[in-house]
Amino acid sequence: MLRKIALLLAVTAIASGNPAAGQEWHWKSPMPKVEAKRPTPDSRIIGGVESVPHAWPHQAALFIDGVSICGGTLISTEWILTAAHCMDQAVTVDVVLGAHNINEAEPDQVVITSTQFVVHGNWDYNNLANDVALLKLSTPAELNENIVVAPLPPATYVVAEGTNVTAIGWGRTSDSTGGISYVLREVVVPVTSTETCNDAFSIVNDNQICTDGTGGKGTCFGDAGSPLNYDGYIIGVTSFNAAPECEAGYPDVFAKASKEAAGKPKSWKSLRPLIEPKGLRMPTSLAAAPGCNEAVPHSFPHQVALFIDDLYFCTGALISTESVLAPAHCIDGASYINVIMGAHNLAQAEPDQVVMTSINFFVHEEWSSFTLSNDIGLIRLPAPVAVNANIAPAQLPTTDPPVGTIVIGTMWGGSGTNGALHQANVSTISQADCNAIFGIVTDNQMCTESPACCGNSPGLANFNGELLGLGSFASSAGCEDGYPEGYTKITSYLDWIEANTPITP
Repeated sequence: MLRKIALLLAVTAIASGNPAAGQEWHWKSPMPKVEAKRPTPDSRIIGGVESVPHAWPHQAALFIDGVSICGGTLISTEWILTAAHCMDQAVTVDVVLGAHNINEAEPDQVVITSTQFVVHGNWDYNNLANDVALLKLSTPAELNENIVVAPLPPATYVVAEGTNVTAIGWGRTSDSTGGISYVLREVVVPVTSTETCNDAFSIVNDNQICTDGTGGKGTCFGDAGSPLNYDGYIIGVTSFNAAPECEAGYPDVFAKASKEAAGKPKSWKSLRPLIEPKGLRMPTSLAAAPGCNEAVPHSFPHQVALFIDDLYFCTGALISTESVLAPAHCIDGASYINVIMGAHNLAQAEPDQVVMTSINFFVHEEWSSFTLSNDIGLIRLPAPVAVNANIAPAQLPTTDPPVGTIVIGTMWGGSGTNGALHQANVSTISQADCNAIFGIVTDNQMCTESPACCGNSPGLANFNGELLGLGSFASSAGCEDGYPEGYTKITSYLDWIEANTPITP
C-alpha cells in the first residue's frame, strides 16, 4: 500500500554485492515503447559492439526493487543521472559502479543501495516529457580509473543534425534476444532532427534529442537511463523507442542532459506521501470540491517553505523565533534545508522574504515511514528570526474542534503555475471515516476533505488563528477523486514540542 511514499529519504548503505552476479536473469526493463505512426524502415539486427572494458567509467547499472534494470551516469561523487521512468514508483535501487560484465562479481565493482532519489518536477509519463531523475548515493563514490565522474554540457550546448554520437548500455542486442547483454555495449548513431523524429512519434519536444535508427542501430530494452555521449559530454539520457520492436529502424529518443537540467529540477517535487485507498469512495457530500483561492498576502505569517537538499519542497510552520515544525517525511535523511519565511509568492524574490539554511533538525523518535505515524519533526534555525507583520510564530491549540468543523487549509501553488500561497475551506472528518479509506489513520492524526487539487496540499490546517495540523499524506488516486487528506494532529504532540524546544516568540 505504501509503495509510492515519495519521500524516499531513508538512510542508504553500501550493499553486499552486485545483485545480478551469478544469478539467473530475471530483471526487466521499464523502458517505454511508443507506437510509431509512419511506415517501418528496412529492418536489420541492432548494431553496435562490445565496449572495451571500463571505456565508459561513468556508466552505472541500476537494479530497481529486485525486478527492473536501468542504466545511469555518475555525474558527481554523490549523484547518478538516470531516466524518470526508471525511478518513478521505485523504492530501493542497487547501484553498481565500475562494472563491465554485470553478471559477474568483478573485483572493480562497487555496489551501493539507495532509497534517495527524485524525478524531474515536470516529468509526464503520458508524453514522456522531462524524463530525467537523480539518485543520491549514501557515501561519495571513490573515484579511480574504472569509476569516473562524467561532465555535463551547459544548456546552450548544441549537437548538430548528422553528428555521430555514442549510445551505451546493457540492453538487448536484438529483438529475438530473450535477455539483456551482460557486457556493456556501444553503438555510434547520427543525430536526427526533431521534425524527422516527430514524423514517427509526434510527442518529441526541444528538450529531447533523437538519433537515426536506420539500419537497425540503436537502443533497446535494458538501455533505459543510460547516457548518450559526445565530445566528452553526456548529452542525453535514454528515454524511449518504437513499439513493438527495437530493430525496426525508427529513431531513438533521449532526454537532453545539461548542468541546468540535472542540477535542479525546473519545478520542485513535493515530498508528500501518497497512500492507496482501500477502494471505498468518499460520500458525495464530502467529495464536493471546495474552493481554492489565493490567500491575502501574509495572512498566515507562520507558514514557511522548506527546500530540501535543493531537490524537494515541503511546508512547515514557525513555532518560535528559532524553531520550525516540519513533517518527518520531509526532513528524515536530509542533508540541509533552506527555510523561507515571510513569503507569499515563492516564484518571486519578495523583499519581505527571509531565508535561512539549517543543518540542525530531527524527527520524532517513533516516526514510522511505513505507517506515517508520528509524522512530525523540528528544524532549529541557525539564528533567531525577527518577528514582524509577515513573520510570526503560530499559536498552538489546546483542544481540537469537533468533526465537521470548517478549517482553513493553506498551501502553495494553487492551480497551474502560480507560486502564491492559496487557501481552501475544508471540513474535518472523523478518524473512523478516514481510516475506513486508508487503513492506517490513528488518533494522532486528523483528516479533512480534499481541497480540490489546490496546490501542494496538504500544507497546514488552521482554525481560529491556531495551527491544528501539519500536512502528512494524500491519496495516490489523485486529488480529483475526492479522497480526504491527512495531517499530523498538533494537540497530540504538545508535550513533545515543549520538551524539545521552548515555545516563546
